[in-house]
Amino acid sequence: MAKSIAELDHKMYVLGADQSHLRHTQPKHGNESIQGVDYLWLKSRPYSGNGLGRVLNIFSFLLEACTRAEAILNWSKPDVIVASSTYPLDNYLAHYLAKKCGAKVVYEVHDLWPLSPIEIGPISKWHPFMLLLQLSENYAYKHADQVISMLPNTLQHMTEHGLDPAKFNYIPNGISLVDSQDKISLPKQHINLLDKLKLSDRLLIGYAGGHAKSNALHKLIGVAKCLPQFNFVLVGGGSEKAVLQLSAENISNVYFLDAIHKSSVADFLNRCDILTIVWSDSPLYRFGVSANKLFDYMLAAKPIVQALTSANDPVTLAGAGITVASTNNSDMVAAFLKLAAMTEQERAELGQKGYKYVLQRHNYSKLAKKFIEVCKKT
Repeated sequence: MAKSIAELDHKMYVLGADQSHLRHTQPKHGNESIQGVDYLWLKSRPYSGNGLGRVLNIFSFLLEACTRAEAILNWSKPDVIVASSTYPLDNYLAHYLAKKCGAKVVYEVHDLWPLSPIEIGPISKWHPFMLLLQLSENYAYKHADQVISMLPNTLQHMTEHGLDPAKFNYIPNGISLVDSQDKISLPKQHINLLDKLKLSDRLLIGYAGGHAKSNALHKLIGVAKCLPQFNFVLVGGGSEKAVLQLSAENISNVYFLDAIHKSSVADFLNRCDILTIVWSDSPLYRFGVSANKLFDYMLAAKPIVQALTSANDPVTLAGAGITVASTNNSDMVAAFLKLAAMTEQERAELGQKGYKYVLQRHNYSKLAKKFIEVCKKT
């Protein structure tokens, strides 16, 4: 999004921590320019996982940013400050900086925190850190000049926590066509396995993404066990990968490959026949979903089997495949069998529907214009 906004002749500055569990490679703290966007990476506490280390990392970043407030404002000279971390605590920082320079504040919501760790965790809502997050979420909705939600069905939740409905804006996640053309070939290990599997008469089912509890891949492994006539390849990494590999040890049609660079994802997806994504059965998805990997799947123009219970279902809206309830593995088995019974042309038509849908509704070049319109409202 930042790059797409910069392409519209707006100056973009991104302030971030130099340590994050979401990156494969950590940047060096200091200044960096990437594709027309200026970054300032602040030194923060190294950590791994989602425990106390991550909490300390958050506070180390916020403290460093407050300490260097004047230098940050001299570097960026902002008109609008966007608070866009997963956690809402950075809204305090955004307003602190905004008051010093007269800027407006936009709060961009990726996930609802603290609701996400409470409902998926599960962590008690009375946990001290959850209480702090709840205070900061309420503060953010009450004081932001505008709020952007990446999820479509969050307005009621936000108004219950202090948001003026007139400040609500829905702008989902998206895809960059320029980035999708910037392709890096898969590692040799990945190519060798995929080439070998393609020699068989089995359809190749692909998954690319995280291997955490929230990805519910244990369900996919259970489905694969019921479908020996398919090959399932799971690419990625995460806290549950070792457990998943152990559970699939005696299932001959399930294969795991290491995480790959984002620019290699398209190569992997294009080598698959059907793509799949599984969501945990959580009431959290009543607010909708906006997963980047789902849009990557659609951009690859492949049919999709998705297990999701949600009021908002992009796969069904696009006509790009089959969505079943996340509570029933047998329905997912039936969905794969239904796609397998189609002709190759019929599956390709489903893939094309997803491709057209994602270009029309989730192209960052279009979403960036909406983002700028929201900033101008301030």
